[in-house]
Amino acid sequence: MDWEVKKYDRVEKRTATRRFNEGETIRIIPRLLNPDHDRNPHCDVSKDSLLKGCYQYGYSQARELEAVIWAVQFIMCHGQRGHYPAFYVRKENG
Repeated sequence: MDWEVKKYDRVEKRTATRRFNEGETIRIIPRLLNPDHDRNPHCDVSKDSLLKGCYQYGYSQARELEAVIWAVQFIMCHGQRGHYPAFYVRKENG
């Protein structure tokens, strides 16, 4: 990667899941794209954004987050974007 990420910190999937469960917003994006640019395809997901659809279908949050991760990987991660998603959280001072 040639660019510097200024607004986000990259985290592992396990850390992203934990922070999601704590109520933070997680940015999921193909791994070769810069998360600072909002024009790059990405998915910002938080517990609050999933609660509406989550409980009415009987899913737990972790299962619903896994579905979002799978969808991002299936739809957005291919070719020059990278084949796997990367997880980011907003920096404290960003």
